[in-house]
Amino acid sequence: MEANYEEIKKNLPMGWQKKIADTVGCSPITVTNVLGRRSDKNMKSRYAIDVLSCAIKMAEEHKKAIDKISNQAKSL
Repeated sequence: MEANYEEIKKNLPMGWQKKIADTVGCSPITVTNVLGRRSDKNMKSRYAIDVLSCAIKMAEEHKKAIDKISNQAKSL
C-alpha cells in the first residue's frame, strides 16, 4: 500500500498540495498528512477520500501529459 502512495506522489505536478487543498476545500497540511500517511487517524478524516481521488486524477493527467511530450520529442 505504501508503494501505491509513493507512485501517486511521484506523478503529481509541482504545487500539488495547494492545488488539491483548493479543490477539496481543506488545508495543504491535511493533504500532506493524508498522502504521507502520517497516522491512521488521517485516513479517517472526512477529506481523505476526496484528497486521494483528486490526487489520483491529477497524477494520471500529469503522467499522460509527460508521456505525450516524451513521445513527441522522440519523433522529432
